[in-house]
Amino acid sequence: MDKYEFIREIGTGTFSKVSLVRDLEKGGLFACKESENKDLLKKEAEIYKRIDHPLFAGFKEYLEEDEKGYLFLQYVPGTDLYQVTDKRESLNFGVAVKIALEVADGIRYLNTCNPPVIYRDLKPENIIVCENGHVKMVDLGSCIWEEDDNSVSGSKSFSAPELFIDNEEPTAASDVYSLAKLLYYMLSGSTDESMCMYLQGGSRGVMSLLKDCLVKEPKKRIPTADMFIKRLAPYHGAEGIRFLLAELKAKKYEKKHEFEEYTSYVAIYGDNQELTKRKGDKA
Repeated sequence: MDKYEFIREIGTGTFSKVSLVRDLEKGGLFACKESENKDLLKKEAEIYKRIDHPLFAGFKEYLEEDEKGYLFLQYVPGTDLYQVTDKRESLNFGVAVKIALEVADGIRYLNTCNPPVIYRDLKPENIIVCENGHVKMVDLGSCIWEEDDNSVSGSKSFSAPELFIDNEEPTAASDVYSLAKLLYYMLSGSTDESMCMYLQGGSRGVMSLLKDCLVKEPKKRIPTADMFIKRLAPYHGAEGIRFLLAELKAKKYEKKHEFEEYTSYVAIYGDNQELTKRKGDKA
C-alpha cells in the first residue's frame, strides 16, 4: 500500500469507501475501493478481472492489508447520472436514448458472460457521465454469477421487484427491468410511473417498450438486454423522418410481442465503432 498516495475521498457506500489515489511507482490516478468485507470485495475484483468492455472501469489490482481489502480501478472523472438528470429535471430524448443504449450494451455483455453475471443494482448513482459524453459504470459490488445463492441487493426505486422476494432468483430479465426504469427516469426525471405523460420525446414506441419491460412478473417481461436494444435502437439519433420511421417500426410490437432470438449491432460508440461483438455472435 505504500506505493499509493491518498489524495481525497470520492465516495462512500454501506460497506465501503472510495478514494482517489496516485500510483507513486508507475504514475497515474486510480480509484481505490476499501472495505472490511474482504470476501465481497474480492468477489467484485474477480468480476472486474474477467470482464473487458468499455462501459466498465478497468481493473488494476486487488490487495489485502490490516483486515481490509483494497480494489484499485481505473479512475473515471465525470458526474454521476443522478446529478446530471436531477439538475435538468429530465434529459433530452436523444441523450437519454444514447445513454440507455450504452448501458444496455454493457448489461448485455455481463448477462452473456460464461457464467452469466447479473448486475442487480443499476441506478443513476452508479453511472458516470464522462466529458466525452459517453458513460462508465463504476460499481460491480452487487453483481452475482447467475448460479450463486441470491441475497437481497439493489435499489427499490430501480431494481426489479423479484430481487426483494425470498427464493426468487435474479435473471437477465431483472436487469432489463432496471434498464427500463433508468430510461424512464432520464426521460421523466422521476421513478414514479404515473409521470409517463411527461416523458420527453413523446414516442409511442418507447412508451410501449417501457411497458413491456416494467412488467412485475419476470416471465412476462422482455427477457434480455439484447431485445431491449433491438426495440430502442431505431431511436438512436432519430430525428424528423427517421423518428417517424422508428415509430412505424415500433408498431409491430404493440399487439404482437415475439421474443425471437436475434443479435443487433448499433453504432453508439462513434462512427467507426459498434456494440461489442462477442465470440459466437451472429453477424
